[in-house]
This record gives sequence, structure tokens and C-alpha cells, in this order.
Amino acid sequence: MKREYGYAGILSFFSLLLLSACGPGLLNATQAVTLTPPPYLPFPTLYSVQALSQSDVWAVGGQFNMRGSPVAGTVLHYNGRQWSSTAVSTPLFGVSMLSATDGWAVGYGGVILHYDGQTWNSFNSPTSAVLRSVVMTSTTDGWAVGYGGTLLHYNGHTWAVQTSLTTNDLYSISMASAQEGWAVGSTGTLLHYVKGAWRKVAAPSANTLYGVFMLSPQDVWAVGQNGTVIRYNGTSWNMLNSPFKSDLYSVFLSSSDEGWIGTEGSIMHYTQGELVWLNPQKYLAPGATESVFMLSAQEGWSVGMNNIVSEYQNGVWKIVYGTPPNVANP
Repeated sequence: MKREYGYAGILSFFSLLLLSACGPGLLNATQAVTLTPPPYLPFPTLYSVQALSQSDVWAVGGQFNMRGSPVAGTVLHYNGRQWSSTAVSTPLFGVSMLSATDGWAVGYGGVILHYDGQTWNSFNSPTSAVLRSVVMTSTTDGWAVGYGGTLLHYNGHTWAVQTSLTTNDLYSISMASAQEGWAVGSTGTLLHYVKGAWRKVAAPSANTLYGVFMLSPQDVWAVGQNGTVIRYNGTSWNMLNSPFKSDLYSVFLSSSDEGWIGTEGSIMHYTQGELVWLNPQKYLAPGATESVFMLSAQEGWSVGMNNIVSEYQNGVWKIVYGTPPNVANP
């Protein structure tokens, strides 16, 4: 199962293209039109963001054509003064930075890139499966997950395929340490890494999970289709009531009672035990919020469609890179 995008805007876009192609008179109001959006967004999109500091922020993404075929990838960097963009040949979905001189990115076709402080270089990959997420716990330990249940481990020298307990697509992975972590995926897939082994855990929902964040072994969040929000307390996973019933793509907690969730068309705030969806007029970044990263409860970043980067400061989200269609910052 590949990620399904349910954006009304995308479907409207494809509707207009279809109607234009058919010409006047070929379709009437009583004819049903079935539209299937491609598995990847046909717009330039940033899929992952990580900040080492206020003056060292990285984001990766890419673009696909109308048929869902890859066009190119993007690595974006902010040095505290300006943003710089580096084109790469393949769309990227995940980034994990250990320091200003050591980082990793993964993406389409199993591509793995390594950053040495100067350039991003291709690194030998043991798979051709799409890799959706990567997390490094140290210079000698890291994990990546992807489609078909792909699970990779880095030992400081090479990336190697690990035995997976699922063939379902995996979308996100989060590690609290080299000893414990979680991965999530389609149809409610939950994998728990503990005591040197992965095991499959039953989920309270069969909805696909797109994002996971591990604040601690006793506090883990996952989000996904149809507004699904689940939370792990160290013993069991439990459903939370979400005010937003469309898809959720990423989650980041700065503390046990403060965090953010990326949604279609906006972002959701968890504060004082309550989930609050921000009106798009306050968030100003249309389309999916693919990734959120917080340096603290007062400072953070989000990325998504149209290569938009938003920064959170002083209680306000503001677009700092990219230009959303028909939207202007006040």
C-alpha cells in the first residue's frame, strides 16, 4: 500500500485537467468521473525537516510528474542568514543530522546520501525500495524504513537489510536511544525495537500510520489516516480524540504536554492535554504539512507542499521560505 493523498485540492486539480482534455460537450453533469491521484504529490514538496540550532536547519524533498515518476530531489539548508538549495537526482523523504558535519538522507529507489560537512554524497544502499524515514542515534548506529516492510540498519560502516516482521509499507521511525525505538506503517503497523530485536505490536486502529515520535520509552505518539492519533504509555497504545478527521502526517513533542502534528492544510497543536487544530488563516501554509521539528516549545520548523518552510516563534507560525499560491504573509 502506497501513501494515499486525500486532498480535495488535488482531486479538483485533476478534475480540471480531465475536463480540459475531454473538451466541451464530452462530459455532462450527470456523468460520474472516477479520479485516482498518483502515489506522490505532483508538486515540489519538502518531506522532512531537522534543526540542529536556530542557525542550522535542514530539509529534504523532491518532485514527481503527473504519472508519479520522480523528477528531481532537493536538499535545503538555512545557515542563520539565508536559505540555500541543492538539487539532487532523486526525491528524498527523510533526513537525520547528527552534527553540522555528519548527516544522512534517504529517498526514492532506496537512495542513501551522506553529508560530510561539505557535500552530500551517494552511499551504497542494499535496497531499491523507497525509503521513507531515517534516524541516527550515533555515528555508528542508525535505522531507515521504507516500502514493503524494508528495514535497514547502519553499523558505522555499511547499511544492511534487517529481517522485517511485516511486508506492509513503513513510513516513519523514531528512536529514543540505540536500545529502543518504534516504526509505523500501513494498516496500523506498529514495530517495537527493544532488547536488540524488533517485535510486532497490535495497534488500536487499522488506519495507516504516517508519523511516529518517541519522547521517552513511556511516552510515544503516532498519527495517521482519518485523524488517527494514538499514544503509548509504556504499557499500551490508546486512541486520542482528534478534532481533525483528515490525514495526519507527522508528530513532534517538545515535552509530555506540548507538541505539534502536521495535517492536511494546516497544523495541530497539543497543549495542556488538548489537541487544537489551527485555522489555516493563522497557519498560512496550504497543502500538507509533511514534517515538524521543534527545538523547544517556543522555537520550531515545519515543511510541506510547494517547498514551503514555516518557522514557529513567539507563539506564531510564519512562512520563511517558499511562496504558497494565492497566499501572502501579513
